[in-house]
Amino acid sequence: MLKKTISFVLFFLSISTVSMAENEYIIHRTYYTTPGLIYDGAISSDSRFVVAIDKKHVIRIWRYQNGRLVKTLKSGAHKAITAVLHPSRPLLFTGGANNSINVWDYRKGSLFKALTGHNGPVTSLALSNDGEYLLSGGRDKKIIIWKLDRYKTVQIIEEKTGSVSSVAFHPSNSVIAWVNNGGEIKVWNTLKKQLLGQHKMHKGPVSSIKFSPNGEYIGSASKDKKVIIWDWKNNKMMTSLAGHGKEVTAISFHPNSPKLISCSLDGSIALWNLENSQLISNLKLVDKSVQKCAFSVGGKKILGIFKKNYLRTWELGDNGFQAALKGHKKSIISLDISKNGKMLISLSSDNTVKIWDIRNKQLYKTYKTDKYKAQRVRFSPSNKQFATSGSNNQIQIWDITSGKITAILKGHDGKVNCLDFHPSKNLMVSGGADKQIIIWDLDEKNYIYKRMAHKGQINAIQFSTNGEYYASVSADKTIKIWLQKNQQLLHTLNNHTRGVRDVAFAPTKQLIATAGDDKKIMIWNYNSGRLLQVLIGHDFIVSSLHFSVDGTALVSSSRDKTIRLWDVEKGSFIRTLTGENDQVNSTAINPSGSLLAVGTLGKDISLLRLPKKLFQKHKQKKPKPKDKVVKASTNEIQVTDVTPDEPTKIDYSQKVIISDKDIEVEQEQKLQDRIFEAKTITTEQKIETYQNNLNTLLKQNNLCKDADRIEKLAFEILQKSLNDQAAYYGLMKSYIIKKDLQMIFLMAKMGENAAFNPKIYDFAQGQALKEFFQNWLDVIFDQSMADGKSDIVMEYTDCEKRVSVLSMPKFLLYIDIPSEVIHRLINRDIVVDLKIFRNLEKQPWTFRDRIFALIEAVDKKVLIIDLKNIEKFIPEKTEAVYGYYTVDLSNIQQWGVKSELISFQLRRNRSGWMTYFTDSNKRKTLLLKEGNYYLRINNKVRKTFVISQQDQKINSHIK
Repeated sequence: MLKKTISFVLFFLSISTVSMAENEYIIHRTYYTTPGLIYDGAISSDSRFVVAIDKKHVIRIWRYQNGRLVKTLKSGAHKAITAVLHPSRPLLFTGGANNSINVWDYRKGSLFKALTGHNGPVTSLALSNDGEYLLSGGRDKKIIIWKLDRYKTVQIIEEKTGSVSSVAFHPSNSVIAWVNNGGEIKVWNTLKKQLLGQHKMHKGPVSSIKFSPNGEYIGSASKDKKVIIWDWKNNKMMTSLAGHGKEVTAISFHPNSPKLISCSLDGSIALWNLENSQLISNLKLVDKSVQKCAFSVGGKKILGIFKKNYLRTWELGDNGFQAALKGHKKSIISLDISKNGKMLISLSSDNTVKIWDIRNKQLYKTYKTDKYKAQRVRFSPSNKQFATSGSNNQIQIWDITSGKITAILKGHDGKVNCLDFHPSKNLMVSGGADKQIIIWDLDEKNYIYKRMAHKGQINAIQFSTNGEYYASVSADKTIKIWLQKNQQLLHTLNNHTRGVRDVAFAPTKQLIATAGDDKKIMIWNYNSGRLLQVLIGHDFIVSSLHFSVDGTALVSSSRDKTIRLWDVEKGSFIRTLTGENDQVNSTAINPSGSLLAVGTLGKDISLLRLPKKLFQKHKQKKPKPKDKVVKASTNEIQVTDVTPDEPTKIDYSQKVIISDKDIEVEQEQKLQDRIFEAKTITTEQKIETYQNNLNTLLKQNNLCKDADRIEKLAFEILQKSLNDQAAYYGLMKSYIIKKDLQMIFLMAKMGENAAFNPKIYDFAQGQALKEFFQNWLDVIFDQSMADGKSDIVMEYTDCEKRVSVLSMPKFLLYIDIPSEVIHRLINRDIVVDLKIFRNLEKQPWTFRDRIFALIEAVDKKVLIIDLKNIEKFIPEKTEAVYGYYTVDLSNIQQWGVKSELISFQLRRNRSGWMTYFTDSNKRKTLLLKEGNYYLRINNKVRKTFVISQQDQKINSHIK
């Protein structure tokens, strides 16, 4: 066995290794599907997309970086159950229960090709490294090799002993391997068409096999809880990796280092060092059965597919780990760092408080808290004392040096959950289970103010950096902002849907962050009480928050075992700093923003280095001499002349930082300057203001918060001008949040032909917006997508990170707005109240009637189209008759027209001619109102027909 190990080590000597002391895989993002089994999944070769097949055989595609669901492909009768991504093209291959292999273009969201050849469900797929060949195996006992340039079968191999559960390509493409249902692994030479080797070393069924990067070995995962590495050329077992408690479901070799990952139904993903067959580590945040796991193409990422409901990705990176402080015997409850940054204090459920020397990473002193359950510990601003509070209804002040209790503060009628020292005065504020806030005078050792402040217990309380304000958060779902000087309540904030757990003041801005049991983080302006951002990404209760020193970044910890970093201004997720083995209870950040201490349900405290770019103070460049220097503070802009006698020089390369107060003062001054001016605001000015505001909101891209404001602004703009593509775009985005697919359908029809103004809008490129509308019309609202279905259904991830459904009846797809109507609406002074089409999800027939009424009103040259003016064009329900007209123009030629679409005109009764276009297949089905119709093509009338109660479905094939 020693020789086997040595030869195995030699195999990896030429491969560069990655030191796990410096780098490790940290949690990056979670991707949710509908509840239930996930069949398969993968990361694209460029690491831009994550793909999964859910229990309903729906294919979901997310952007890797931001976790946004971008495509949902329904596999229908194919019933996809396994998947593999092409190494260089945007193609997804899926094996289905209907015996076929589907080829999808996952960027376009369309089916590219279907391959037939199997006589049973296709259960396993593999692609050659160069992407030229596809290997498939199924329950029909067949292994098929496909050449992908022609999508033809190259070779069919019969597995006589049973179905095939897993297949693999050798790097050379001339050798393949598979596993039969008896757990036997076989290796086949595709050129000589002969068996090269086989083994049955596992004691149970084999779920997954893979060739090593150089092709010398085959790794296999089995129900016997083991991974076996096999030298298939010499028919020798090199090593057996045992460590999982249940069935091993999948394995994956690292592409360029001697590592392998294996995953199991025991809820673990193990990382192995193949040089010594030792377990390096188990990936953190794995706590449920894992169905599949795989390295990305470059080996820098890992995908874990959990048996139910979600996928996770890990990324190779520095998690900033510096040290682990060991000494407590039970879980960590509360942490704090001294104001000078030298000491860390920890409170544990083992009834001890410990102070640690941060620089030397050593224990300084231990203090016993008796047997009462302490809840919170805090350093005093002087760094000479600390305070504890808890279940004995008291606050105890401790002297650090002597270890003695110097004061006991009594006043609460229940457990004291939280406390905070005033930054400059000898005061303290506390809150508890008795729902009361108490202000303490620490000189007198007694309270000076006490009030019932919340309807539920108070979970956290904190002073602002300057001590002028404090905030309290409660289980009653509210946040309250108080003025310290007179204890005046300034604001009650109540957007959280469950209890609020923590609060943090930004050091330099008028911002607070709050964390709730609803898994959300909210950023507020505490001066105005306005909600600015909602940060969504944690999977469980958010337990603590800390701002960076300049207030632009935020670090949050959660009971989901993760610590995440956020961009406060953009309201966006940056990355996961680390994943812990246990739920995170408490964190503390040092004053310079360089260090984070983490306490969990475990016994140890982790010290993590925070990213310098985000959290630490940066030295500012010194201004050049004799220049006019612009200095910025949070309160004002000061201009200092260095040399008064010289001409003024302004360095325009300097960035002037303007605070909220600066803007308010500037706006107030402008109002004062114009107080005696006549108000002459033109319609154009109003539109431009609305457009600028809409542009700002669309750039922020925070739909969950801003959907209502976007909708209101877009309607204001379209009320003045219907030729604004960005307004239609804004309405489509807002109606995704509002779950109104009918309104999205109408806005897509109109917005496709509207104009984009790049001088006003910079939230997107004009071409990108054009593609946005085309994608909706060509994919979601394509008539072929609804074949055989009664509803059009689109799934998306909503603001609660749940999969939601948008739907509308299929018959609405056959409504088309003629070109003449679109042209008149956009280019003429017609005022349309588009609000008459919203909120009709449960009234699709009313929606239909109003669209047809709009078309008729435009044809009759009605200039103001609102509900009142179109009522005369809407028939009584008993009189409403509609029918379907399908025209086939595949044999018609139109000369001098660039488009592949064929245009044709319809005229109803005595109305004007209306122009429509076929789809790319030169066919079109239209929903039409009853009447006598003429069909004109190339300026010649080619057909007449009648839509009536008796004839509601008419087909015309024009030659």
